[in-house]
Amino acid sequence: MTPLLRLAAGAGAGIVGMSATYPLDMVRGRLTVQSMEGVHRYRGIMHATAVIVKEASSLTPTLIPSISFTCLAFGLVSTAQRC
Repeated sequence: MTPLLRLAAGAGAGIVGMSATYPLDMVRGRLTVQSMEGVHRYRGIMHATAVIVKEASSLTPTLIPSISFTCLAFGLVSTAQRC
């Protein structure tokens, strides 16, 4: 694979990985914070997911650094291992 293709593969891996795990992490975090504050906004995992989707929380601000990091890490490490 060329270095550019490795960078693209790293970016793709970052997008897939973050898209799969970030929503679950967000729900977990919000449920945890609500229990610490004593105010229960969410009734459970499914309710929290529905409320977060309705609020249209954006994944883009989280994806940008993740894509950059994974792209560079995957591309540079795999290129350095070939040297």
